[in-house]
This record gives sequence, C-alpha cells and structure tokens, in this order.
Amino acid sequence: MSFEDIILKVKAHPELWLCTHQYYRNRAVCSRTWKQITKELDADEWTVKKRWKHLKDQYRKELKKILSKRLAMSNWHYYNDLSFITNEVLTGRHGVNKNVDSNNVASENESDSDEQTLLQTKLQHQRVNKQNSSALVRRLNVNKKPLIMKQLKELKDLIQSKKTMEDDLRNDADYLFLISLLPTIRKLTDLQKLHFRGKVNEWLLETLSQYQFTNDCDNKIYVQDQLNESQP
Repeated sequence: MSFEDIILKVKAHPELWLCTHQYYRNRAVCSRTWKQITKELDADEWTVKKRWKHLKDQYRKELKKILSKRLAMSNWHYYNDLSFITNEVLTGRHGVNKNVDSNNVASENESDSDEQTLLQTKLQHQRVNKQNSSALVRRLNVNKKPLIMKQLKELKDLIQSKKTMEDDLRNDADYLFLISLLPTIRKLTDLQKLHFRGKVNEWLLETLSQYQFTNDCDNKIYVQDQLNESQP
C-alpha cells in the first residue's frame, strides 16, 4: 500500500474531504467508505487513516511555505497529487477542545478565519501573477519571432554563400595551383619564405608591367591604323 494508492482512493470519495458534499462528516457514510477503501487496499483502517492525516498535514505545511514565499515551488513528491484538497485546506476549520472556555474558542476561530483568509488572498495573488507572467512570456515570444526568423535567414544565407565560395574555389585553377605550393612553402625557413615572397612580388610586378607595355603598344598601333585609314 503506497501513499499514491491512498491518495487515489480518497480522491475518488469526496464525502471524506469535500466540505460541500452532502455526506461530508456523515459518520455512517464515511465509516462505510473507509472500510471499503481499507478492504481494497488490503490494510487496516487505523493505518490508512493515519497515513492520510500525515499527507494532509504535510500538504498544508508545504502550501503555507509557498504562500508565505518561503518556497517558490514545493519539491515534495505528493504536492501536485494533493492539489484537489487546496480549497478545503484553505477554508477548513480545526477541531476545538470542548474543555476550552468560550472566549478562547472564539479567539481561536477568529485567528483561524484570519489565517485562512490571508492564505486565500495570497494564493489568488499568486495565480494572478502567474497568469500575468505567462501572458508576458507569450508577448515576448511573439515580439522575438520576427527577429529570430531574420537571424535564421541571415545564417542560412551566410552558410549558402560560404558553400558557393567553396564550390568556386574548388573549380578555380589559380587557387588550386597556389594551394599545391603550400606544403612546400611550409617546409621553408623564415628567411627562405621572405626571399620567396619577394621573388613572387617581383614576378608579379614584372608581369603586370609587361602587360601594361603590351597594351600601350597595341593601343598606339590601333590609333595609327585608324589615322591611316581615315587619310584619302
């Protein structure tokens, strides 16, 4: 017999815990119900009732801690399972010893009433705050969606651009030629690398100069040919 079994059985019989039930605290009905539950659980009635009382008392303590903001959320294993008795815990009344004088009884009842009212108010505020927080999160998510979509598109474009560039380089003969030289260049000393780079720059300048000279000559020849053709 586990605590979960007891919770499920009692939850199925609201006459044991729901104060608005027509048979609530009807001794005959409640007695039959407890006998039925203990029979189904194959346990003695005293043990079942004792464990149920322990569950209620512990739930009341956890609820008070949350409402007094000593806890943000209960980690007690059975807290959510017992949420169905929340209103009963908040609006319930503790039994009073008949031997206590009437003034003390009135004082205790007023104290209980004030405490329960305060707990109800705090619980209501927490529910409202939770609803407001959920609404705010939804609004933030809606506002962030366009920005997130924009960032995803930019990332997708960047990846596609990088892929296109890599494809172009794999088909670029000049790039492939330079890459083929890299393993050999890495074997050179620092001085050899400087010498190599200097030579490459000289070759480039020489090549560009020759290209410029050739273009100038071609342009002059072209202009001269045009002048000759224009003369009668």
